[in-house]
Amino acid sequence: MEPRKEDILKAVVREFTVSATPVGSQSLASRYFFNLSSATIRNELSELADLGYLVQPHTSAGRVPTDRGYRYFVDFLMDAEPVPGQVRTYIEEELRTAPADAQAIVERLATTVATATQNAAVASAPHGLQARVKHIDLVSLEPRDVLLIILVEGNLIRQQVLRISRAADQAELSRVAGKLNRELAGRDRVEVAKRLERVEAARLHEVLEVLEETRHLAALLQQLVGDSDLQVVIGSENVTSQLRSCAVILTPYGPSNRLKGVLGVVGPTRMEYGQVLGRLKVAAEAASARMTDLH
Repeated sequence: MEPRKEDILKAVVREFTVSATPVGSQSLASRYFFNLSSATIRNELSELADLGYLVQPHTSAGRVPTDRGYRYFVDFLMDAEPVPGQVRTYIEEELRTAPADAQAIVERLATTVATATQNAAVASAPHGLQARVKHIDLVSLEPRDVLLIILVEGNLIRQQVLRISRAADQAELSRVAGKLNRELAGRDRVEVAKRLERVEAARLHEVLEVLEETRHLAALLQQLVGDSDLQVVIGSENVTSQLRSCAVILTPYGPSNRLKGVLGVVGPTRMEYGQVLGRLKVAAEAASARMTDLH
């Protein structure tokens, strides 16, 4: 790609990540390209769209990156964002003080990564995975905000804050979680599909959606272990429809010369990739050191 097109694509990704609104030529000219006219930028945006890197949602709107545009950005244009000292200290201290138990470290790791990246976090212990649910927790945060915690065999932890359709107190959430655990724990995907109809949690449909998504994540984590040092899967690159509106960033961690665990982030395709990757790396290093202490 020509350097000017790369610069414009990079600017569009940056602007859209922050604003979540289509990016037009005038905003790019005023913020990034003082020596280029709006007409020149419009022509470049049009060519980038023809190449499949951008799309125009409406005829009167600006452009937004496509999955192909994000892929090019991640592979060739992304700048690694330095991790602020305060964030680095938080990550390292949280993992350094985690209990001397592999399961406790995985739980602390998932919570820490979710907080540091402000996205849903996944983490697995350094051994194989099976896509079977072990335990589900629902924790009331606000009247309509619920923290969903899912533990899958192989110690995959998934945590995500959900907005439910109506207010529910902790007693009701605990009752629903208990019902889910009795109906779903230890069962595979086929069995879950048969039993979901019997679960009295229709108003918590979001929980069931995330539960199914977690099973796909378990399979993805299994594929990554022993494969590459880093995997970024963007939108339509995901093999399952449940994740095709998301970006998944995964990286291995664990003691040297041992089967490694995996940790990562699941978020919108317009996530701040450079920031997330930097913080994942710090978390992976800290978790590896803590796991090494156990052996």
